Amino acid sequence: MARLILQRLALGVLTLWVVSVLIFAGTEILPGDVATAILGQSRTPEAVAAIRASLGLNRPAYVRYASWLSHFAEGDIGKSLANDRNIAPEIRERLGNTLFLAGVAACVAVALLSAAPVLADARGDAKSQVAFGISVAQRGLWREAIYRWERAIEIDPTYASAYNDLGIAYEHEGQLDKARKAYEKALDLDPNNMQIRQNYELFKEINDRSSEGKPKD
Repeated sequence: MARLILQRLALGVLTLWVVSVLIFAGTEILPGDVATAILGQSRTPEAVAAIRASLGLNRPAYVRYASWLSHFAEGDIGKSLANDRNIAPEIRERLGNTLFLAGVAACVAVALLSAAPVLADARGDAKSQVAFGISVAQRGLWREAIYRWERAIEIDPTYASAYNDLGIAYEHEGQLDKARKAYEKALDLDPNNMQIRQNYELFKEINDRSSEGKPKD
């Protein structure tokens, strides 16, 4: 888990670096610069030259980027051109909430990644139980099949096909209440499965007809 967190942090740092390079390159490509933006339409060549000199805009782009990056690594993010205030304190005020959300997101991601193999193994074990249950049911060993399919839904309670197989087995063994509940559970889990729906409809048709044919007390 610690290794995964470190990998995520390293990827985050790399992403931030790439974004900073793209933003810096974008500002270089755009017409004009910070000096002309500050002075506006009333600028004079002398004023523009003075602003550029004070901000170091006369230096090559790679030198300016390297200078910014080194200051950033030291915690000096720079000043706002709008109000000449240091940016770091303003960011620091909001950094706590950002780090909290990032930490929660990282914990959730780690938990999901850790749980995925477990869930996959559980479904694999359940499938093995279902397959074995089908093989013994074909030989007429319905009680063993029921045991295997009940084991399958214990391992994976969302396995609709296992409930469907249980419904068939319970019906064969005359456990009609259990069969009805198993079919209904299967349909709840997979309502669009036509095979399960057909089995349930046939079950209801046969058993409702049998119930109607019984003599009343």
